[in-house]
Amino acid sequence: MLWRHHHGDGQPGAGDTALLLCTDMRWRRATAGLIAAIAGSGVLDEAGLTELATRFLEGTTIIWTAPLSWSDGEWVTIQLGDQTAEDTAEISGDDAGGPLNFVRQVPPPLHRWAAAQLVRLHPGEWADVWECAQRLDAAGTGAALAGMLDVLGALSEPAASGLLAIGLGWPRGSVRRTALERLAEREGPDAACRLAALDPDAKIREWAGKLARSRSAVASTSTS
Repeated sequence: MLWRHHHGDGQPGAGDTALLLCTDMRWRRATAGLIAAIAGSGVLDEAGLTELATRFLEGTTIIWTAPLSWSDGEWVTIQLGDQTAEDTAEISGDDAGGPLNFVRQVPPPLHRWAAAQLVRLHPGEWADVWECAQRLDAAGTGAALAGMLDVLGALSEPAASGLLAIGLGWPRGSVRRTALERLAEREGPDAACRLAALDPDAKIREWAGKLARSRSAVASTSTS
């Protein structure tokens, strides 16, 4: 609500404020919901959302540069006792002024949203998105892959099949689960159940059992 209040009428800096909000550790338990609300508010247009998503895919940490108007005088650095990585500031240029760069942590939910957003808006550039995703750490790459799987329907058949195969073989179980859900949509629940029943992750095998039982229940009801 505050973000919409300050930028809902076209005030400048909406993208920067969104970036700072989403990378603030106080929202770490609600990052996915926060970026979804910001993206769905209508305040940022397609270009703004593309720019924000591109920034989030730059790395697991990104640099935000404060406006030059903030640096009219000399900087005073105060070292806090419990300073976290996201509070760290690096001063570049002259000691008397110059840009102030803040290191911001980008959690996996933002990588997932960013990859999905870019593929949804620019499906023809999915290979570039995947290339950027692979430069992240393991958690970030997996999250970005899950985001691309979320919007698999936006891709051409060859691209979708290739990404689905990567997802089904991904080391992290949560990504495989997302891929199995897409497989169920594309080829039917039986295909996903057969593969999931052999998965080393117990949670995925449990999911397969529930899906199979649900299918059986629906079939029994239809027969009755």
